[in-house]
Amino acid sequence: MHIPTTFLSLVLPLLIGANPLPAPPTPHELHPTTIPTGITLQNFTRDCTKPETCNYNFMINYAPFGSQPCSVVDTVKATDEKADEHAWYDVGCIENPNTWKISWGWDYKGDFAVVTVKNAPLSYAAFFGYSHPNSASKFEDQGPNAVKFV
Repeated sequence: MHIPTTFLSLVLPLLIGANPLPAPPTPHELHPTTIPTGITLQNFTRDCTKPETCNYNFMINYAPFGSQPCSVVDTVKATDEKADEHAWYDVGCIENPNTWKISWGWDYKGDFAVVTVKNAPLSYAAFFGYSHPNSASKFEDQGPNAVKFV
C-alpha cells in the first residue's frame, strides 16, 4: 500500500504531537489587505438640544472594505455636567457595538474634541479633530485618516 507524501506530512506530526499548522496571527501580524487604507467620517451630526443627552450619528467609511453607520447616545445624570461638556470613551456603536468603539475626548478650555474610531477585534483606530464642537451640530466629512494599531 502506497501512502501519499502529502498525507504523511500532515498526519505524522499529529501522531507524534507536533502542530503542523502555524499559530493564528496576532492583530499586528494580520495580512495588510485586512486593514483599511484609511477611515473617513461622513455625515457627522451631534444633537445636544437636551442638556442631559447628546446623539452622535455618522458613517464610518473604512476603504476599501465598506461603510458602517454609527450612532452613539451619551446621557449624563441631571446633577452632573451637561452632555455637551461630557467626554466619554470606548462606547460601542448601536448598530455594531462589538466591532466599532467610539471615544469623544473634549478639551473644554480649548473647545476642541478628538473622536477616536476603533475597530476592537482587529485593534486599529483612526483619530479625528474638531474645533469648537459646541457651536455646531453638523460637521464636515474628514478623512481618509491614517489607521494606527492600538
